[in-house]
Amino acid sequence: MVKSTRLNIRGKSFNVSESRILEEYYDEVSKGKWKPEIYEVLDAFLDEEQSYIDLGAWIGTTVFYGCQLAKHCYTMEPDPEAYKQLQDNLALNIRYEDKISLSKECLYSKSGEVTLGNDSSPLGGNGYSSLFYKNPLITWDVPSLTFEDFIKKNEITEYNFINMDIQGGEAHVLPQMADLLKKTKPTLLLSMYPSLYGDQVEELVKEIIRVISDYKHIITYEGMEILPEFLLNDYVGEAEYNLVVTDVPMEKIKHTTWGLKVDALSPEVAEQRHEIPEKNELLEKWRENKKSSGTSHPDIKG
Repeated sequence: MVKSTRLNIRGKSFNVSESRILEEYYDEVSKGKWKPEIYEVLDAFLDEEQSYIDLGAWIGTTVFYGCQLAKHCYTMEPDPEAYKQLQDNLALNIRYEDKISLSKECLYSKSGEVTLGNDSSPLGGNGYSSLFYKNPLITWDVPSLTFEDFIKKNEITEYNFINMDIQGGEAHVLPQMADLLKKTKPTLLLSMYPSLYGDQVEELVKEIIRVISDYKHIITYEGMEILPEFLLNDYVGEAEYNLVVTDVPMEKIKHTTWGLKVDALSPEVAEQRHEIPEKNELLEKWRENKKSSGTSHPDIKG
């Protein structure tokens, strides 16, 4: 029997399997010290009338939090070790079993099989597995699905939110998802990893910009609204971006914890999209905000 510990994040409780490796992460995420913006964003956008999709679900902290807010949560997690932990955690939360659907495929630009790797853990399971490492410590051949095939397989008929944290894969799947996103306009909680894009970094970032430019608002986790072109800057090959991309009117979420941050940091941009500082000046301000609110754990994913 798997031993468990109970987490409480912003008033939402669920069980997770005990782990010495994850003990510090569990403590900090419960205290709101580990990327609290993620959970603030889920609070702001999820509702009981719509399902949400979690791509790169890892061990499921966002899944078990979000399923308490949404109608249903559909997940993808291709790392075999992380998927096992996700299954164990679901078994520890039987009351949410009917609200969560697990998938072990890898989201990719074509359905079939891909080679997934990890360059920071010889066992995997730490949230940093990717298709794009040059010298991984471990690899697995795993099944892959396009987003459209994932929707069909799970018979998903409605969703209003996608959490995408797939370690570089976003650059290859978002362009393929463009038509569907333009049609359905779900809010995206998007993590971008340009450092994994290789020699095509500028071209791939431009493709992502093309896709998300169809949305009305592009906002950093910290609450600063930006123009799409902000993503192309002097640090493009080094930066990691965590963005909320949405068509939801800011008026609708302005009284939520995260909505108040947006209003405080980006009043002019959020309402009028004018008088925006120069890109590099805005970037430096964003980097300082990120530095002051972040916590570093190189061996596990947030």
